Amino acid sequence: MKSKLIIIIMLFVLVTLTGCTNTTTQHSFDLSGEYIYEDCVYLASLSSSTIDYQTQLHKNMYFIDFRDTSLLYYSGENELEATYENINYVSVEKDLNITDILGLNVNGLDFNDFLDSTEYRYDIYQNNLMIGFTVFQSESHIYIANTGMIGSNKDIFFIWSIFEVEEK
Repeated sequence: MKSKLIIIIMLFVLVTLTGCTNTTTQHSFDLSGEYIYEDCVYLASLSSSTIDYQTQLHKNMYFIDFRDTSLLYYSGENELEATYENINYVSVEKDLNITDILGLNVNGLDFNDFLDSTEYRYDIYQNNLMIGFTVFQSESHIYIANTGMIGSNKDIFFIWSIFEVEEK
């Protein structure tokens, strides 16, 4: 347990020392509509759950509705869990602030291979604050990541889980 904590602290220090910058790209978000959760493809090492359990819990039960300036998040039995108004989909470099901390993942996909297979990343903001969802898009797949920001300047990007989604 102690060695796991030391590894986590070292990863945070490593990311902090890499000099994270905030770089946006010019690609625009074009995924309006409803998307249903499919398989969990990544789960943070810190999670006490498993990828199989998260897939079982979310698959065909959770969905997300992207609109021009709002986002609706539904869980189980089509119950509205969260509504976000006045949101912006910000296109950023797909590996911005995340490759160092996730390169050592042992739960699910190899994150560097995952990034190589995606073309775009969109962080979702409400009133200039990240709301905890990020979209990764490839030519044939769309993924929703549950995210967080840590650090004194909120400049370290952390991914808790990634689910493949399909248009509903």
